[in-house]
Amino acid sequence: DFDNWNKLIGFWLKEFNRIAKKDACVCCFTAGGGKTPTTALFTIEAIKYFNLIQTLIWRKFIGLGWRYRPAYENIVILSKDKNRYKFYDTSKKCSNVIENINQVIPKVNDHPTKKPVALMERLLKIHSLEGDIVLDSFAGGGSTLVACERLKRRWIGIEINKKYCDIV
Repeated sequence: DFDNWNKLIGFWLKEFNRIAKKDACVCCFTAGGGKTPTTALFTIEAIKYFNLIQTLIWRKFIGLGWRYRPAYENIVILSKDKNRYKFYDTSKKCSNVIENINQVIPKVNDHPTKKPVALMERLLKIHSLEGDIVLDSFAGGGSTLVACERLKRRWIGIEINKKYCDIV
């Protein structure tokens, strides 16, 4: 729930900073829309431990719910070093809005917030190289881990719910 999430943010951001390499980037999905300003609250806490590089908007297609239907999700990109961090897109077309990658509509046994592998591949191509180690400390449905396998990144996945560990 939000209260527990809010209490734990500082704890795990501090730990991420401790274990991340100097040139590492941290990509955090912080939801979008809704009545709780999670992206703002997360970012305020995150800049105590990291430098804010960019906030991306992933246009997910169409959200769920009534009235305003959230159709986007924010991805906060952070780095340990303000000026030296992994960024490998040389196309000069790297936008902070990601489109044309629709959300995964969960099936009965799926993780409820599973991300598309194509989205994770895009982030990995921008912020890592073959052979790099990627940590996904909230592995959920395993999309990051699958993307790492496809792109030849080494990975460490952590998930509190055994049900989702067994799926991957």
